[in-house]
Amino acid sequence: MERYSRTSPSKWQSQYSEEFKRFVCNDFLTGTLTKREIENKYNIGHSRLTYWLKEIGFDYSKSSIVYLPKMEDYTKKSGNKEGEESVSQLKKEL
Repeated sequence: MERYSRTSPSKWQSQYSEEFKRFVCNDFLTGTLTKREIENKYNIGHSRLTYWLKEIGFDYSKSSIVYLPKMEDYTKKSGNKEGEESVSQLKKEL
């Protein structure tokens, strides 16, 4: 796998090959390393991985928080007589 596609005219700017970009993105998406660890592992800039992920269609900047519905506390409800009766009946059968 070739890291650089060609020599850049500037010594501060690197141009990475498409194969290398996809390899790094795939390593991040399928692995257990954080974004910062991947950037340090492959010695790339701090925003480079986020930019490459956006290029391939994965928006890393969006939060991936999943909101779950609030569960009710059924132990404090006194209106659940049927449930209590069935539990007591099952205990008697044992």
